Amino acid sequence: MLEKDALGMADLTPTEVKALSALLRLGPSPPSIIAREAGLFRAQAYDALERLAGRNMVSFILRNNRRVYSVTNPSVIVDTLRKKQELIEKAIPKLLATYSAAQKENVTILSGVEGLKLMLNTTMQEMERQPSQNVYRVMLTDATPINLLKGWLRRWHKTRARRKLKAMLIFTPDAAWRGKQLEKHAATQIRYAQNIQKIPMGLHSCGRYAWVIFWGHESPFSIQIEDEKIARAFDEYFERLWAAADRKAPSSPERKKN
Repeated sequence: MLEKDALGMADLTPTEVKALSALLRLGPSPPSIIAREAGLFRAQAYDALERLAGRNMVSFILRNNRRVYSVTNPSVIVDTLRKKQELIEKAIPKLLATYSAAQKENVTILSGVEGLKLMLNTTMQEMERQPSQNVYRVMLTDATPINLLKGWLRRWHKTRARRKLKAMLIFTPDAAWRGKQLEKHAATQIRYAQNIQKIPMGLHSCGRYAWVIFWGHESPFSIQIEDEKIARAFDEYFERLWAAADRKAPSSPERKKN
């Protein structure tokens, strides 16, 4: 016996579902009996049965001038459900594609040290995806990343350099010691923005991604934007800063080793 929820999927109204479900349980029956079994008023049952007859789901015969309804071949109902299923199966890919295009969330907040690691791992993936095109660009960075990530960041840069994945970094004067460390790596270019003091944020870009990072020793976080147009705008801004920056590191106190 078909359940009510299955019948509802055959584009039937709630009243039609009740009437048809009752008729399936009863077998051939007059409208009054169907109405009582379905919990409907008699007029509601009559209207529902007429609509069902119009869709060839029920039929009737006359007995003593009274209509007696019965369910037609259940294959009619099954065919209706099958056709609906086929339509749904065809529609699903289009719905998913539409959702992906219109609803995709392209802004993500990455918090804490783990968020920074995720950002850098995404950067590595972007560089590896198109090594000749995707350059890791870092604008106005200070020494906070190495202070937070320590050995993890050193290993990350060593891996990047070993794979010859290019990075271009602009440092603030207070972090010149860090720039001198990194410029020893392969595939790494360093410049220095003179007369700019340490600022609590950085701008990073690579491939399809751009990041705005707010540095904090206890709770750093970054806004990750996955958008090629925005990432290109970051790249263009970087190139202007790069052109104005110095190749030579400013004199600054050497960092004390931890």
